[in-house]
Amino acid sequence: MKRDSAQSTTLSPRWRMPLMALAFGALLVGMWAGLLRLGWAWPVIAPSLPANHGPLMVCGFLGVLIGLERAVGLGHRWVFASPAISAAGMVLLLLQVAPELAVVLITIGSLLLVIALIELLRIQLALFTATIVLGAALWLVGNLVWLAGWSLPVVTLWWIGFLVITLAGERLELSRMLRLSAGSRALFLGA
Repeated sequence: MKRDSAQSTTLSPRWRMPLMALAFGALLVGMWAGLLRLGWAWPVIAPSLPANHGPLMVCGFLGVLIGLERAVGLGHRWVFASPAISAAGMVLLLLQVAPELAVVLITIGSLLLVIALIELLRIQLALFTATIVLGAALWLVGNLVWLAGWSLPVVTLWWIGFLVITLAGERLELSRMLRLSAGSRALFLGA
């Protein structure tokens, strides 16, 4: 029996679950770090935890989750490298085993996501896909700035752009069943 080519290139759900678990683990640990930053008297499970709140939430949770979502949507095995490499970097960052390598891995993961989304844009040229590519590009730029040694407050500005633009693109994707007027598109682009 011949298998569908898309089916043969994608990973089975059992291989996706560890990535999903790592993303949600980053969410929980990132929330813990956020509460520590707010002054809650909870145990500090790692000395670097409060400082890594932003990277855990943006790169560990949302970067891995968005990468996984797009990998499943595109259905190519190589696209799963983006969330896997980002998750590996997040684990290294959290454990403080090799923080510099962690940032390199997260940056590579974001680069792979941009490449994957450019493939998606090639397949479906639309405002929402272009917007999602732009969001991922902002994550990549933020990670490159982080890799260059800039402080997290500066990096966070790029990461915020990643989140806001990606969410806007995903809302556009959900609304593609509705026909956007020229005025709506102009308002979106202006925003």
